[in-house]
Amino acid sequence: MILFEHPLSPYSQKVKIALREKGLPFELRVPDGLGSGAGYSADFAGASPRVEVPVLIDGDTRVFDSTIILEYLEDQYPGRCPAARFGGGRFGWADLSVVPYVNCSASFGHPPEAGTPLAAWLARVNARPAVAQTAAEAEAAIPTLEGLDALVRDGSFKREYRDYRLEWMVKSGGLEVVLDGIAKNNIRFSADFSPTKDN
Repeated sequence: MILFEHPLSPYSQKVKIALREKGLPFELRVPDGLGSGAGYSADFAGASPRVEVPVLIDGDTRVFDSTIILEYLEDQYPGRCPAARFGGGRFGWADLSVVPYVNCSASFGHPPEAGTPLAAWLARVNARPAVAQTAAEAEAAIPTLEGLDALVRDGSFKREYRDYRLEWMVKSGGLEVVLDGIAKNNIRFSADFSPTKDN
């Protein structure tokens, strides 16, 4: 199996945790050109219509979208942890889907308040080897963000807006941010939203 991912993507993290919890061997790849809007490998672009991570390649099967990948893993490799698809007393989908966000918040100095159920849950979940390894990979990737603001400003790295993200920006008062990004050529849209000279 091959997983196209980025260590800082919470969507990639939840898939990596699931694969590791299931004990499934896989190879990690960060797609070339990620964030630039160009230069993607044929394997990655052919498997992900939105050219976004994660993408799982399992033999001849290509699956994109983290939740669909989790469904595929449960259907293809049943009986392996995490079997609990919706919360409960056992480690499951709810845990592996939320822990990347809580760990990210904690890494930026906003951990759960000590002594709270959330803090106890986070300690318990982070003690799992699959979660600990995935969190360590994310932490190791943080230095790669150094200078990202300069890359965004010069258009080498483009923030991407599509469907619900674009709608959220407009509804939440971020239309000026989007318009500024278009003017500076440091944002991009999915193919069906991409402005052309004819539009």
